Amino acid sequence: MKRVVPYLVLSLLILLVYGNSWLNSFHFDDYTSILKKSWIRGFDKIPDFIFNFRVRPVVIITYNLNFAISELKVWSYHLFNIGFHLIATLLVYRLAVLAREYLIAGRDGFKAVSINGPLNNFPFIAGAVFALHPLNTQSVTYIASRSAILATILYLATLLFFFTGIRKQLQGHRRAMVYFLGAFLCLGVGGFTKEIIISVPAMLFFFHFYFVSQEDVGTWLKQQRKWLAIIFLPLVIAISYKATTPGGILPTSTADLSPATYLLTSTAVIPFEYFFKMLFPINLNVEIDFPLRSDWSNPANWSGIAVLGVFVFGVVALSLKKKIRTDGAMQCAALFGLVWAFVTILPASSFVPLLDVAVEHRTYLPMVGFAFFASAMICQSTKIKYKTAFALIVLLLFSALLIDRNRVWKNEITLWADAQKKSPRVIRTYNNLGQAYDEMKEYDHAIPQFEAALKLNPNYFHALSNLGNIYGKKRDLPKAIDYLKKALKVKPDYAPANYNLAKALHLTGNPQEAITYYRTAVRSNAEFEEALFNLANLSLELRQVEEAISHFQKFLRMQPNHPMAHFQLANAYAITGRFNKAISEYQTTAELKPDHIMAYVNIANILMQTGKIDNAIRIYETALTVKPVPGLHKNLGMIYQHQKHNANKAVEHYEAYLFLQPTAPDAATVRSVVKSLKNQ
Repeated sequence: MKRVVPYLVLSLLILLVYGNSWLNSFHFDDYTSILKKSWIRGFDKIPDFIFNFRVRPVVIITYNLNFAISELKVWSYHLFNIGFHLIATLLVYRLAVLAREYLIAGRDGFKAVSINGPLNNFPFIAGAVFALHPLNTQSVTYIASRSAILATILYLATLLFFFTGIRKQLQGHRRAMVYFLGAFLCLGVGGFTKEIIISVPAMLFFFHFYFVSQEDVGTWLKQQRKWLAIIFLPLVIAISYKATTPGGILPTSTADLSPATYLLTSTAVIPFEYFFKMLFPINLNVEIDFPLRSDWSNPANWSGIAVLGVFVFGVVALSLKKKIRTDGAMQCAALFGLVWAFVTILPASSFVPLLDVAVEHRTYLPMVGFAFFASAMICQSTKIKYKTAFALIVLLLFSALLIDRNRVWKNEITLWADAQKKSPRVIRTYNNLGQAYDEMKEYDHAIPQFEAALKLNPNYFHALSNLGNIYGKKRDLPKAIDYLKKALKVKPDYAPANYNLAKALHLTGNPQEAITYYRTAVRSNAEFEEALFNLANLSLELRQVEEAISHFQKFLRMQPNHPMAHFQLANAYAITGRFNKAISEYQTTAELKPDHIMAYVNIANILMQTGKIDNAIRIYETALTVKPVPGLHKNLGMIYQHQKHNANKAVEHYEAYLFLQPTAPDAATVRSVVKSLKNQ
């Protein structure tokens, strides 16, 4: 039972501090990477992406599970993120336990040894720091950051399997190879999760160096050269493959920055943004306003390089001291933590320009290292009676800051209002806050935000497009068209502006011009479902039927359960005389939306055209059981009168029509027909 307590306590802590986030809204990239992606809407989509590491298939599969549970309701997505964070935390604890075992008993063949002194609480404090650190909030609460959590889980699992396997070997177990296979499997799956997995070989190297071996560096390298080849050869092959493919080494969203500028800026981001917030998790921000550094000749821009240089030199110098590595258990753990934090941040802060120079969720994996470092320092540096109190104060402070930060992530308005307050010079905060007000239909609050963005940059096409969209919703179509055309002048292929302009032009009676903009929107973004659906409908309206059929088919591959798409596709098939296909699509419409009466009516009309009168009657009767629409009775009356020549049945349905709709415009005519039929 004693062994279970740390797991239960860590789990309870996470549930308590993240309990106020599970109903927070979707945010920012959640819309484009989750809500607008058709491949999360069913397990039948898995073959479309499962072997494509560029789209992070492991992450998408978890979204498939969320959709199966709650469709697009946010609660299950948050519960999954919290659950994954809990798993990652427990793995951090387990890795710290394994490190402690190596430090205490590794050289004695892992015989039973009593644990006391600084090492006693080291694993739990490391797990608690990782669980409760406010800097992890963005990774856990921001659903689209799930990839960082999943990659961290697989990263930790790889190390745990690998070094448990080494321990089993030292103990003489025959099944040690199973653990190595487990490590290889986790590493492989991690490659389909997030690119940060690329640094695993380096951390295998450093874990062995700090916790397993007591040899000097030269001797250690000679002893481990076989393992180094086994570990690094797959990495070299992977990098070589990705370097020769169109996506490059890291196929992620890139920024319009040169590698030199991104690298110089990153040298400052790592110590002054990431490391600082690990130590002092304040002023957390979804939109960090970190100044770019592009002039390598200016010594003022070298401060980050200087700090990192001192950091690396200090870590290396201490690591090479024989006494620390043989007698300083907590010093080894602290140094390992510092190395982990530095090495794992490098893939996102190197010479490969990413969309943002600094983002808080990139610190999730490096936070494992900080947790090791912080725990080692707490366990080592204070007397026992103060150690517990100090640790509790730190963890309580972390918890309070984390809970407060979760409140900021409640919805898009609270999030971007906070970001705008902290980064007033960043244009995206105004645009995104405006979009948040737009989603809430608070248009009069949204417009000033977009106008403020345009004051910072008059050619900011996102704000121009969003203003056009707002004025379109307010039915000020001339103003909407003007803003949208300005946006497209800056960026002609911007899909949302093309889409909104097409809608505005269609509403103003310019369908031919509108269809060209719909086509551009779909060409620019093949997964723009609304644009594709509207393009299909407009193509059908303009009697460009084959094009309409093609677009409806593409749309239904994304949303197979969309009744109106099936209905309109059926109409297109009916126009071209493909009646069997039309009936099939009308039937699908009725299955998805049983009260869609026109689907039944159109099936009946096709059956009438093909001479299947009795079948048409059965369809009408089925429709009446779904919904007693007066017109169905009228149609049945006409069929019985003119096709079946059954006056009694005709009168029955005509009278039902008059009963349900006594004031219909043609009521007098129908009454006259009923009277005539009765006289017959």
